[in-house]
Amino acid sequence: MPLIGRKGMNMEHKNTVMTLKLSWQEASSLQTGIIGKILERPISCEASQDDINYWDTAPIDGWFTLQEIHLLLDKAGATPEEREESIPPDAARARSLGMGLSNRLLRMALHADWDKEYHDETALWLIDYRKQPDRQEERLRLLGAEVSLSELKSRYELLGYLFENRPTYTSLMEFCEPYQEKYRNDLCWQYPISDGIHAGTYLIPVREGIVSLPYDEMEQEDGEIFRLEALKTFDADSMAVLKEDWESFSSGLMEAMDGMLEFLRQRERKAAK
Repeated sequence: MPLIGRKGMNMEHKNTVMTLKLSWQEASSLQTGIIGKILERPISCEASQDDINYWDTAPIDGWFTLQEIHLLLDKAGATPEEREESIPPDAARARSLGMGLSNRLLRMALHADWDKEYHDETALWLIDYRKQPDRQEERLRLLGAEVSLSELKSRYELLGYLFENRPTYTSLMEFCEPYQEKYRNDLCWQYPISDGIHAGTYLIPVREGIVSLPYDEMEQEDGEIFRLEALKTFDADSMAVLKEDWESFSSGLMEAMDGMLEFLRQRERKAAK
């Protein structure tokens, strides 16, 4: 993705603006990453020129559902005109997104702005290209380890790895190996009681926040089998509910075990007399 200084003359002085050149392969990779992140599912997309005035983004194999298009429009902050362009009037799915939404998603992926575009069959040029200011880095404290969220793998990378390598506990531990090496912690925690829907879940920090990876079944060799379609991102309220449920469960269990322990000790004392 080379940055090119492009010069233009006006009546009084010379202006120089930066231009980013993206091959369509590079643009496709960026679109694949940001769309997969928003939709929270593995997907491969292709960005390409339709004609000299229009370019677009489409999944390589498959379609976008209306629900997915609405989600992309909402996340990108699309205008009414861009919504009208992207949403098919009489269909339950769409083959592509439209240039307006594709442009907004590309800006999100690059975390940048530009004033004009030019494209041909080989590449896309972003003229007067400028990076947006970096946001303050978010950090997370976990059992003594201070973790920068920007250094974590994304939710999309987690889903992709488990999708390709079987969604099991063994694969999750392989995914977390770099964390063990860096933080001496796998950065994943089992929540071994039901949330009312699934038998249990794992709590995993990712670049976007904290996710819940639930399971209902186990294998003898590879452990828990995860339900990838049910992976969710926590907000503060949902984490608070999970914590309260665990405290209620664990306090009841501890009280019962205290009673059992006292009973067993009394029995052993009587037997020793």
